[in-house]
Amino acid sequence: MIYEIGNYRIKPYPNGLCWEIFEYRELKPKEGEPRMDWVSLGLYPTNFGRALVIVYERILKDGDDVVEGIENAIELANAIEKRLLTAEPKGEE
Repeated sequence: MIYEIGNYRIKPYPNGLCWEIFEYRELKPKEGEPRMDWVSLGLYPTNFGRALVIVYERILKDGDDVVEGIENAIELANAIEKRLLTAEPKGEE
């Protein structure tokens, strides 16, 4: 199964021994028009729980806002956790 959370995708690696994490982002080829596509981040966690932690931390790092105070940081963490918990499998590609 493939799991998508925001701009991130967690997918079983073809050899079945680990997971691979992708990010949906713009590709700017030397020739032709820019396009959006899934790009491997070169991250291969050996278990799904670690894959979720990596995606969780990437979502935190993607934010541009300054979060002031522990209460706001916890609120942000809870919002990201909710996105992780509600991720739906997308099936195989």
